[in-house]
Amino acid sequence: MRKGQSKEAKKENSGYTMLLNEKTRRGNFVYVEALAAGSIARFSQHACRPNTQFVEMQNRTQV
Repeated sequence: MRKGQSKEAKKENSGYTMLLNEKTRRGNFVYVEALAAGSIARFSQHACRPNTQFVEMQNRTQV
């Protein structure tokens, strides 16, 4: 479970959720649920050493 997720999200947490240090203009937390919209990259956070760098992008939405 990730701090800041809604109760509904916590109930359905797959273990592949990454909470970003960002909020939308409406004040909602931004997180990536790799199980629903991901690829093999969902395993990147489970490495022993950091092996991924996140780059901020906007794709059809306002953050």
